[in-house]
Amino acid sequence: MRKILIFFLLLFMLIPVFAEKYEKFYPLFKDIPGWKGNKPGGTDISYGNNQMVMSTREYYKGEKNVTVNVVVGIQAMTYWQALKMANMKVSSSNGEYLEVKDMNGFRVLLQRENEHCSLVIFLSKENLNKGGVLVFDGTKISLDELLNFAKKFDWKGFKKVYSSLFK
Repeated sequence: MRKILIFFLLLFMLIPVFAEKYEKFYPLFKDIPGWKGNKPGGTDISYGNNQMVMSTREYYKGEKNVTVNVVVGIQAMTYWQALKMANMKVSSSNGEYLEVKDMNGFRVLLQRENEHCSLVIFLSKENLNKGGVLVFDGTKISLDELLNFAKKFDWKGFKKVYSSLFK
């Protein structure tokens, strides 16, 4: 019984260490003039040698909405196929658009479909279990507006915090 009690005591002492990882990104979710932003939120999950960290903040301006997410770990794999496609561009007659290119020292994925567009910035090009992406998802905003919005953030700062999670 005593061993069980000690195990749970140690477990609860470690939880705050994991719970703080997503908060490291909070200072990078800056206030953007003309936009209202919710408080940032996040999630940390660790299991075995794997971990997932997600930090997010939503911004609003009239009908326009932008959600900024940092996704670290195995969940970032959903974007990884695009990382391998350098200088790819696809557009269709119905307005859908997809482009993978290098921008400001990062591989990025730009996508537009109906009233939704997104910009995915790859924070690493390595280990999929520890991969990281910075994602800007916009609704009722043009891809150019979303890109200008995203350029107001410190991409290198996000990469620096991401890299510090594995030291």
